[in-house]
Amino acid sequence: MSQADVNGLTIEYDMRGDGQPLLLVMGLGSQMILWHDEFVDLLIER
Repeated sequence: MSQADVNGLTIEYDMRGDGQPLLLVMGLGSQMILWHDEFVDLLIER
């Protein structure tokens, strides 16, 4: 897992696939582990 420090906050992110970037934002303070792998894999294939 990669991390970026931005304005005093640490943001963790994951990079998958090799196409154009797509930013998924999990709302309500949830964690990215709630994105189901099957859903993310379908996005990568597109």
